Amino acid sequence: MAAGRDARSFAVLGVILCVLAPGCYEAQPRAPLDATADLDARSDASVDAALRDAPDADAPLSFDAPDGPDALPPRDAPMVLASDTSLADDAPALRTCSTDAGAIDAGFTPSPHTIDWIENAFFSERYLVASGTPFLSPFNDYHLSDGTWWLGGAGWTNVGSMRVSHVERDGSALSFHLSTAEVLYERIDYDGGEHSAHFRLERVDALVLVAVEGSTSGTLDAFVRIALDGPEDGGGYRDERFHTLSAPVCAVVPLRATFTLLDGATFSERTFDGDVRYERTAVLDFRAPRP
Repeated sequence: MAAGRDARSFAVLGVILCVLAPGCYEAQPRAPLDATADLDARSDASVDAALRDAPDADAPLSFDAPDGPDALPPRDAPMVLASDTSLADDAPALRTCSTDAGAIDAGFTPSPHTIDWIENAFFSERYLVASGTPFLSPFNDYHLSDGTWWLGGAGWTNVGSMRVSHVERDGSALSFHLSTAEVLYERIDYDGGEHSAHFRLERVDALVLVAVEGSTSGTLDAFVRIALDGPEDGGGYRDERFHTLSAPVCAVVPLRATFTLLDGATFSERTFDGDVRYERTAVLDFRAPRP
């Protein structure tokens, strides 16, 4: 883990130097992550087997193998999550969604290259008992439909806070149910003049972080709804530098987040009874909206 943090420190330094280098933010080819998920496979036997037999680089990442963000291999296929339409007590019912949100004005033509998927990362964040923790970070990599990507930078973020409301146990599998606001995430992003985006995501289903007792990593698989996608209120360039999402407004799309505890902490029923530090990597995939 120390080596991983050192590598990330160099990565952050690289971003700082990149800001000073002309042309650094040009879109470059990059392979997407594999976040294939199976929400129905949650038995202790499958969890324990997954932990014993680590997946190879070409295998899809199983819901039952929370091996951390570095275990996500390259992929070309969209994320696929099993759909659970039953809402828990802590999940709000779907409200009416307007497809006019983020509608493109007449005469305004955005980029033909839409945002297929987003990687969102927190290298070190703290869960506080009193206030919870941000659902997502302001730091995004945007992967486009033409196979290139751009790194978000300057912009504005409205992010909902999440707190653990209660914990359920099934053998060694722990399920941490999360309470959040309806609006999970809104981001206006730029990358130094070449690209921009503006979108808002809302909660639709129960949000549950699942981990094996004694492990350092847990996984949250969920669906979120696109509530806005457009340059309203100064939210992005009003020309071909603006990238819309590959799924339409009101579409419900999959999200996978991997949480890795720091400072020697491991998951137990009492993990979130106190303050705890963690790393998180999340993938939002707009190529596979839920029917």
